[in-house]
Amino acid sequence: MSIMIWENGRYYNSASGKEINKLKKEFMNENKKAKWKKLSFDASSQFKGVSTNKEFIHKVTRENLLQKLLYNLTDKEEDEIFDCEMFDGNQAWIGSDGVKYRYFTRKSSMNIAIGYTIVDIFCALQTELDVYSDYSFWKTRKELVELLNVTYEESDWEIRELEKYQTNMGILNKIMERIFSRKYPNINSHIQDDVVILEMMLQTGKKYINSKKKDIFGNSRFVFYPSKYGIPRKEFDRCIGELKRLDLIIVETKEDTYLDKNSYEYVTKDLTFFSFPLYSEQLFDEIETKLTVDA
Repeated sequence: MSIMIWENGRYYNSASGKEINKLKKEFMNENKKAKWKKLSFDASSQFKGVSTNKEFIHKVTRENLLQKLLYNLTDKEEDEIFDCEMFDGNQAWIGSDGVKYRYFTRKSSMNIAIGYTIVDIFCALQTELDVYSDYSFWKTRKELVELLNVTYEESDWEIRELEKYQTNMGILNKIMERIFSRKYPNINSHIQDDVVILEMMLQTGKKYINSKKKDIFGNSRFVFYPSKYGIPRKEFDRCIGELKRLDLIIVETKEDTYLDKNSYEYVTKDLTFFSFPLYSEQLFDEIETKLTVDA
C-alpha cells in the first residue's frame, strides 16, 4: 500500500481490509457504535446514470455523502480537523483525496492518516459479519442503495431475489402447520423430513445473491456444502433428489472458478449449484395434483 500526499499536504494511506477490521473492533463498543447513527438521504437524482453494482460503488465513494448519511458527521465541515470518534485520542477530518471522499484519522500531525470511504465505514459497522466476506459487502451496498433511495437494474433484480427468498421462507414456516398438511397432504408426507435442510439452504441462498451467478431461469444460484452443517452426504443426496423431483429446487452442474481458501489460488472445476423457484400457492397446487395423480 503506497503512501500518497493529499492535496493540502497531509499524508495518508487508504484503508485496507486489516484497517477496516480494526475499525470493526472499535465499533464492538456499543456506546461508540451508537454515535454512528445512519441517516436517509434522497440522492436518486445523483445516481440516474447508474445501472450496475460496480457503477454504484464507483459513484457512491466519489460523492460527498459522509455528512449526509452519518448523524455524528452532519455538523462537520470539509477539511476541518476535529476529535476522532473512531479511535480515541486521534485527529480526524473529512475530505476528498482527489478521487474519493474519505474520513481521515491519525494520531497526530506527525503520523500518516488512514482514509476510510463510506463503504469501508458501513462494512465496519456490521460488527456481526466478517468484513472480508462477500455477504458483508453485499449487505453494505444494499443498505447504501436503500438509504440513498437509489434504484437501478442490477439492484432491482437483487431486491426481487431477496423478496423471493423471504416469501419461500415464509411458506416453509407454514409447511408443518395443520392447515398446510390438510390442504397438501401428499407434499407434506414427502418433505416433512426435509424441512430443516431446506431451511438451511434457503438461508444460505439468501446470503449469496449474486447477479453474476444465475441459473438458466435467471435465479440466483449458490453452492451448498452439507458437511459444513453436519448433514450426512447420504441424507443430503436423498433430500435433494426429493426436492428436485417435486420441482422445489433447481440443480445444475457447471464449471466455475473460485479462490481456494487453503491454497489461496484460483481453481477451476465442476461445481453443483442450487437455486430456487418462487414458491406460491399455484406451484404447490400443481405439485399436489401431480402427486395425487401419480399415487
